[in-house]
Amino acid sequence: MPSCDYSVLVRLAFAALAVVLLGSPAAFAQQPGGDAGSTVRDEARSLAKEGLAKLDAGDAKSAIVLFEQAEAKFHAPTHLLYLAQAHVSLGEKVLAARLYQRLVSEVLPNYAPDAFREAQSIGKTELAPLAAQLGRIRLAGAGKDVTVDGEVVEGAEWYVAPGAHDVRFAGGARRVELLPGAEAVVDVSPPAPQDGPQPPAASSGLRPLTIGRIVSMSVGGAAAIAGGVLGALSLMKVDEIADRCPTKRGCDPADEALADEARTLGNASTGLLVAGGAAFVTGLVLVLIPGDEPPPSTRTTGVYPLVGPGFAGVDVVF
Repeated sequence: MPSCDYSVLVRLAFAALAVVLLGSPAAFAQQPGGDAGSTVRDEARSLAKEGLAKLDAGDAKSAIVLFEQAEAKFHAPTHLLYLAQAHVSLGEKVLAARLYQRLVSEVLPNYAPDAFREAQSIGKTELAPLAAQLGRIRLAGAGKDVTVDGEVVEGAEWYVAPGAHDVRFAGGARRVELLPGAEAVVDVSPPAPQDGPQPPAASSGLRPLTIGRIVSMSVGGAAAIAGGVLGALSLMKVDEIADRCPTKRGCDPADEALADEARTLGNASTGLLVAGGAAFVTGLVLVLIPGDEPPPSTRTTGVYPLVGPGFAGVDVVF
């Protein structure tokens, strides 16, 4: 059916509907109230009647303004029906479908007048042909801050024009493509919290200066210094022997004890220099070379020797 004929039929239906839905004060008796409430309802009824007159005269934009004013004063399902029909007459199908959806999904109280229930029935009938021309996004889950193409979504169903649409919500996003009459279900539930410990972030750069590495470097340096001192003492003993017996023949037997002392100091110096240098270099290498930390040791607190091919040192566990 041509759109112009449809608009004419809609305007004719408005006039008949106004008689049914606005002709009785019961149409606005959804909530009990005193004189002040009756005045507000009377004002809303007057605005709605004026809006229907504008719509019947072909001025849908002015009618929408009046219907919105009436709804702001007093909520009534009939206002939503009139607004949806006014948007239909302007060709604004998406807005109309959303208003129809609000109308039909509203839960009416027991004391709601028959006119309100009649409005819902009419809205359901008029929504069907619109829904066949549009796409619908159905939201699943208790999502927050849900938007479609930047618009805040109201309710669990949201009508859109056919095509691609971006759905965003707290913790995620999804792009859907809809054909006329199609529906897409989007789960907007927040992401579930991850159980268990999170994997450690990959380390880069220098390793942390753990106590064991610092102690290893410190002990190694101290051992090297002690080895140097003992080495100097050993050389002093050697020089003393050389002065007392330069030919190394027929030396005083008492010098044999001095020679043994020099050899002992020399051996101790060599051992300390080798062990201390190895421990210092090992600790320095562990600090400078990047890499993953080893798993925590199961050893108890204490000092443990480090011995391996070409190195020696100590490690301290706390």
